[in-house]
Amino acid sequence: MQASLTGGMRAWLGALLLVLAPSGCELAPPGVDTPPSATEVPLDLDTISFQGYRVGTREFEVRAAHAKVIAREKVVMERVHIAFIDEGRGPIRIDAPLAELDLLTDDFVLRGGVTGETADGERFVTEALQYVREARRLYSDKPVRVIRPRDELAGEGMEIDVETRLLTIRKVRVVVGGA
Repeated sequence: MQASLTGGMRAWLGALLLVLAPSGCELAPPGVDTPPSATEVPLDLDTISFQGYRVGTREFEVRAAHAKVIAREKVVMERVHIAFIDEGRGPIRIDAPLAELDLLTDDFVLRGGVTGETADGERFVTEALQYVREARRLYSDKPVRVIRPRDELAGEGMEIDVETRLLTIRKVRVVVGGA
């Protein structure tokens, strides 16, 4: 199934549930509590794609080879590709084997060997990366490598401000000459 949105994750899940309702899934009407067993049944989806918007502007695009919606609060995805969109500065592209999205906050955590690249050609590698949507920041407290054309930086953790594209590395070590 492929889903494309004009809103946040909650809108995406709501649209998905509306699509599934006619196929025999029972959904409680508004104002009626859904039995816990109905919300705990995971939905398995293949090849998903959706977009997140902030104040009418496309903020990011997400594609994944497989996803499982769990308890209407979380989406666990496999083989994930994310692009943070900025028409003026270019995208930040991120790939990860696994991602977990929180549908209540629109935050997500990428795991299993995360790689990314900025529009300027800086590449980064870390074991895990968290996106906090309210702050519009990417965080990692794991070892990180940033590969640039003339040098390589290594450190213990990093932060990327998605809005300004400012990348901060903690406990930096520089390797001159690049990778």
